[in-house]
Amino acid sequence: MCSNMLCHAKKALVIIWAMLFSIEDKPADNEVAVRKSWNGSVVSRTRGKSHMMLPEVCLKTKFVLMVIIMLNGLAMAQRVDCKGIVLDTDRQPVKNATVSIYTAKVKTGTSPYCPSCYADCRKRVRTDEMGRFALLALDPELLFKILIVAQDYCPRFVDDVDPGKSPINVVLSPLAPERLVPSHVMRGRVVGSDGSPVAGATVSPIAKALAKTIMSRRITRRDPNEFDPLAATNEQVGTMMFPVPCTPNEVDPLAVTNEQGEFLLTAKAPDLTLWVTIRARGLAPCHYRSLSAGSTIHEIRLSRGCSVNGSVVQGDIPMEEGMIGIVQEGRRLGVFFGEYTTGLRKNGFFRINNLPPDTDFYVYGKMESFQGRGAVSVRQFRTGGDGSDVDVGELTLERGHKLTGRIILSDGESIPYKTRLLISRTDAWDTLICELDKEGRFNAYNLPSGEYNIHVYVKGYRISSKNNASPDKFSLKGTINRDIDDLMVLLEPDRTISKPKSSQ
Repeated sequence: MCSNMLCHAKKALVIIWAMLFSIEDKPADNEVAVRKSWNGSVVSRTRGKSHMMLPEVCLKTKFVLMVIIMLNGLAMAQRVDCKGIVLDTDRQPVKNATVSIYTAKVKTGTSPYCPSCYADCRKRVRTDEMGRFALLALDPELLFKILIVAQDYCPRFVDDVDPGKSPINVVLSPLAPERLVPSHVMRGRVVGSDGSPVAGATVSPIAKALAKTIMSRRITRRDPNEFDPLAATNEQVGTMMFPVPCTPNEVDPLAVTNEQGEFLLTAKAPDLTLWVTIRARGLAPCHYRSLSAGSTIHEIRLSRGCSVNGSVVQGDIPMEEGMIGIVQEGRRLGVFFGEYTTGLRKNGFFRINNLPPDTDFYVYGKMESFQGRGAVSVRQFRTGGDGSDVDVGELTLERGHKLTGRIILSDGESIPYKTRLLISRTDAWDTLICELDKEGRFNAYNLPSGEYNIHVYVKGYRISSKNNASPDKFSLKGTINRDIDDLMVLLEPDRTISKPKSSQ
């Protein structure tokens, strides 16, 4: 999230860009003016009257690039680092411990944003020989929940970490002997497609598999074309495994493979079977659904995956700033891997590697990164077999839509300070956050056409059914395919929340 000052500075940059390129370079008398396209090819030559001219369009480009670098430096300067040290119970440093950001939340106000969806939640580092670590360039408006894991130690969470304050000291305890009993331990080994061990891979439990009894019934009819009340029935009883989300209190929340590709997860209950997600640098992620407790070492093989590439253009001009997102169409538990993102390169080109093969995806431009310039709509594609490449072609930067409105509390109360509105696209894994003013008003620009959910959270309230859309408890669903002004969103007291009894 950018500060208001930085957002205004970026808007000013867009205006400066437009002003610079609205100046027509005019050559002197009898001088040939050579105009070039973005790739350097000559497109026209003209003669003109005597006027002062800039040497080349590249001066404008250099100026704008200089301003971009300054703004990026300003953005980084506003972010802060979180430093600390990891020790054991004897106050000795723990080296090679993995320190990662688990979730985040806003310091002040409210936000309906998913706690694990902030960009900083992807950051992970390892401790050095002295047990020190540094998570760099964090959002100063957030508080973080940090997870520390190390081989032969119990994982440890640290809540409400405020980056930029004094370094944090974390003490890890050794694994309890009772959790190293085979019936409480799940072991595995992660290897690449060639069978070589994969070091540094993360293994994250997402669910535990529970067996449920099911009954299947088959009816045998004497005449399949007629109803037969006396048809014979064959019944069979069996079991089926169903995934149930597990909590960090039940199972270690994360494991990291060692140099031999080996990992270990421990559980409070015996004889569990887990669904886990495995991620490793340079390889496609993998879901493994049969990690059972016991002495068996499960071998999990990762492949290279697929690559996708394309470009973003505005007319015939390639865009060299912006973020591209890619997300799966299927988002069920045990299928979904989350979002992949990358920045645009020279000539508007982008490429993302290590996608799961034979999977349907959406590719799109991230709304926040194209603010002030336009919007990039969603495009569908499917990856091929392992090792294949997909070219999605040119994505076009077009004019987006405007959405303005107001959040109103039905009982006349005022909107709490720093209440945030979340505008999220249904197909793309993409959101825009707006901070409401004291009257509950909000403004959003450059929204691509499509289906949206509007989320807002005010404690003790829910979205009213009187709104002119299909609401659920905390969101409003609808289509944006034109500019929308003065959208009124009504919140009403949530009567399902039990109020504390008054003392007599």
